[in-house]
Amino acid sequence: PFSEKNLKRYTIIVKIINDLADKHEAMPTKGFMGGDDFAIIPYDSTQYNWCFTDKGSPTQLSVKEIKNVRAIIQKAILENNTNDFFNQITESEYKFQYIPIVTNTGEKQIWINAFCNSHGMDWSKDIVGVDDGGKCYWNMTVNLTKKTYYNFSINGSG
Repeated sequence: PFSEKNLKRYTIIVKIINDLADKHEAMPTKGFMGGDDFAIIPYDSTQYNWCFTDKGSPTQLSVKEIKNVRAIIQKAILENNTNDFFNQITESEYKFQYIPIVTNTGEKQIWINAFCNSHGMDWSKDIVGVDDGGKCYWNMTVNLTKKTYYNFSINGSG
């Protein structure tokens, strides 16, 4: 058991550690390009202007924002899964590409591309795009500012 004096010290140290962790999660991940199952691809308006309905400029994502994006993706999957076994989406079966922007109105939006087969492409740098492919390929846009998503679209089955 801690003495009252040591308990106060312990409480202060825990608060400092938690504050540092929060600051770290809120920091932009400059140069960070992704993880095992996702890649952050910088927005280039000459290549990816079709991804967004709003005009914007490139931005970065913090660790905390990436966690928020993943939570919104999970919500979208839950809300869009059907009772048809063959069309069920299971998040762990996919890799994700994120293209983040800040719109001209100041909203942070991320175009999400999800796929289960990259066909040998370097998916950490190049957008994986196919015709058809069914539930193996889908995309959506996340509005991180509003914590919403829109344009959830599963490819056709061909």
